[in-house]
Amino acid sequence: MTDRDSVRRGVLEGFARLHRTHFARYSIISVDPPIFHVQPILDMVDEFLPSYQMLFSALRGRKAYCLFRHSWALTSRVFDWILELESRTRQQFPDVELIHLCNEPGQAELFRARGGRAILCNHNCFVNESIFRPLPSVTKRFDAVYNARLDKQKRHFLAREIASLALIYNPTKEGPEYIRETRREFSRAHFFNHSDSGEYRLLSLREINDCLNACRVGLCLSEEEGPMFASAEYLLSGLPIVTTPSRGGRDLFFEESFVLTVPPEPRAIEEAVRELIGRGVRPDIPRDAVLAKLRVHREAFVTLVQEIYDQHEIKKRFADEWPRLFPHQILAERGHLDTITKLSHARPESDPGREAGA
Repeated sequence: MTDRDSVRRGVLEGFARLHRTHFARYSIISVDPPIFHVQPILDMVDEFLPSYQMLFSALRGRKAYCLFRHSWALTSRVFDWILELESRTRQQFPDVELIHLCNEPGQAELFRARGGRAILCNHNCFVNESIFRPLPSVTKRFDAVYNARLDKQKRHFLAREIASLALIYNPTKEGPEYIRETRREFSRAHFFNHSDSGEYRLLSLREINDCLNACRVGLCLSEEEGPMFASAEYLLSGLPIVTTPSRGGRDLFFEESFVLTVPPEPRAIEEAVRELIGRGVRPDIPRDAVLAKLRVHREAFVTLVQEIYDQHEIKKRFADEWPRLFPHQILAERGHLDTITKLSHARPESDPGREAGA
């Protein structure tokens, strides 16, 4: 590495640190009391507190809540890290309370046993069914689709026996060479993200829904991750699913009538795809079933926020605010300075007529 490259790298790293100090991915549920919906990235967990330092410091002396969404399987390692993070947050910012939104039954009890506050609220409930829906006018062109980052843990290789396969992916941490290798391995597959010239582009959510509707079956091939947003997107779009056994919570919304769980073997995946296609599952069956289950988890989220309102004697119904706060996945990149400005404009807690902001 040359001196110029070293300087350039140092400048870029400096900008990245500055960005992480001033920005984070979260949503504002309420400004009075301050309630935030957050989701840390698993491989950046040590940066959670530094990335919220500015915001939490501005809240000193004011009770605030972080509804902490878990994006990964709750292994013993992840659980220990979260407990350590909760302890450090309590020490540095005693006015900030973490409340855990758990993806699988039994997880909330683990946190409560350690003195934490937690509810069962699988993060797939934040997938928006008005975006992901069946489109009867779209022609089915591919037998199966896998919407997943091109990461090794997603195990794309398990789909190699499927002759009519489509892929959707976002940029990956594996690097460009891994993408090239995957495209070579799946030279027969259709990559929705790529034009005829091979140029890559991100797809909008509605474009992804269009792509899903051009396919017959959705694939879930990872062994361990979070609930996998794509699994709910498949079902809401009317696609049955072939999945491997997994940890993380995606199977919470599965039913045998439209999901086949098979061993992590390419031939078993291909045969299951053909079987589901042969069943001719109507799109309304998986969609209606998953919607009924997602609503239960949304109600748990609404109830939690209402409990906080009641605790602070907020004379409002959060259920009335929920539709306005419900974009797809409910999270966005936000600047702390803008958030702090919104918080400073909130009326004092003594005013019973104050309103939450988003």
